[in-house]
Amino acid sequence: MSIDNPQTVKDLEALCVRLGAKSGQAAIMAGQILKRARQLAAENKCPETESLEYLINVIVSGRKGETFPSPFPQTGSPTAED
Repeated sequence: MSIDNPQTVKDLEALCVRLGAKSGQAAIMAGQILKRARQLAAENKCPETESLEYLINVIVSGRKGETFPSPFPQTGSPTAED
């Protein structure tokens, strides 16, 4: 199943509105969430739907002030010594 269907976009926009975004802002946010889901899927060689589900969980958890563990391997981040 592709994440690039009109119903997915509408559902994401509705989620963003429920979480406090204005309508125009929600449309932009939905597009960015889908873009990041595609990037995660490519980076981690997993289905786009799995990446989208992860991002939605992160967004909802973050809105509640909670953290959500990543199912994806960590790619390392630069340190002060790098």
